[in-house]
Amino acid sequence: MIISQHKGEERGMKHYGAVLLGGAAAMFTAMGIGRFAYTPAITFMLEAGVMNTAQAGFIASANYAGYLLGALFYTLKTPNKHTFEISLVLSVLTTALMPVSETMIWWSIIRLLSGFYSAAVFICAAEKVYTSLYANHKQNLGGLLFSGVGAGIAFSSWSVPFAASYGSWQTPWYFIGAVSVITATVSYLLAGGTSAATRGKAEIDNKGIWSLPVLLLAAAYLFEGSGYIIAGTFLVDIIKSSSGSVSAGFTGWALAGLAAVFSNFIWSWAGHRFGLFRVLVILYILQAAGMLLPAFSNSVWAAYIFAVIFGGTFLGAVALAFACGRQMLPKANTAPYLTVFYGVGQIISPWIGGLMAYKSGSFAEPLIFSSVNVAAGAALTALAGAAYITRRKKCRS
Repeated sequence: MIISQHKGEERGMKHYGAVLLGGAAAMFTAMGIGRFAYTPAITFMLEAGVMNTAQAGFIASANYAGYLLGALFYTLKTPNKHTFEISLVLSVLTTALMPVSETMIWWSIIRLLSGFYSAAVFICAAEKVYTSLYANHKQNLGGLLFSGVGAGIAFSSWSVPFAASYGSWQTPWYFIGAVSVITATVSYLLAGGTSAATRGKAEIDNKGIWSLPVLLLAAAYLFEGSGYIIAGTFLVDIIKSSSGSVSAGFTGWALAGLAAVFSNFIWSWAGHRFGLFRVLVILYILQAAGMLLPAFSNSVWAAYIFAVIFGGTFLGAVALAFACGRQMLPKANTAPYLTVFYGVGQIISPWIGGLMAYKSGSFAEPLIFSSVNVAAGAALTALAGAAYITRRKKCRS
């Protein structure tokens, strides 16, 4: 009896462990590569003269618009049992097809579709993983899911320049597309075919979603989306521009990816230990300060610190903002609501930042713009926390 029970637990551990690893591989494929490999690839596309910084920002905005559309679509329509697998395949295809043409229309369409399918993979992977972890009382391991994003960023910092050294700007896209086939296959073998039940409509109560505290939190999250994404789009070229070293740019991107791998755990722990709103405000202030370093210093070490701060905060901001939303309204579906605000900020800023850099010949102005946005997010988060506490006290009295 004891042996049988032990084997059952072991099988359970293998199951949620496999799903978790498969989910992380999906994040590596669709987010770390599909979404963020564009950042180091921009360097070689700019050097080849096939685009300028304003155009690079516009194409990035198309990707984030696709992500927002995907998030909205799969919020309104429940993914079916094949959505995960189909979206993985299409995410890989949209990565590999980037170099087929050199027109803005083609790149914009491909990046729009890439954003849409990366959102589908993100939603399905998170659903599968968290359902499996909660069923096995292992929800504390959920942060490992997002480590796939950081690992993908770190991988792209090496693979993109490596592939470019053997060909033109197109070569990295074919190379990371081929790698994505492998990681997508791993993801399918480990997590594909597993179903995950979503909450029924009867379990969701969105009453209060337009209340002042939640609106303030959402507005803060919009400013975070608007602020962080300029660094997320141009980080390699920002460091290259400030330090004068191409290799420093890719080293900085690697540091950002490595910092992102486990930062989610640290911020989540700190949020639950010291207060979610308080820690989120600190995170935003740290991120805003980090963005000013390469704007006012040409030191390569300042650039590296900026990269580590960026990588160590942008995923933590997502986790903490969602946790704040759940704390305010435990029964509400706040994640899609917050994602819409975040997505609007992401769509606007890359194009604005790219245009600023193109006209000024420097990334100083876009970085200051980013820092001001994130600082505004910090102020609004503090107000959201205060409004939430006041509202809760009134409800208790």
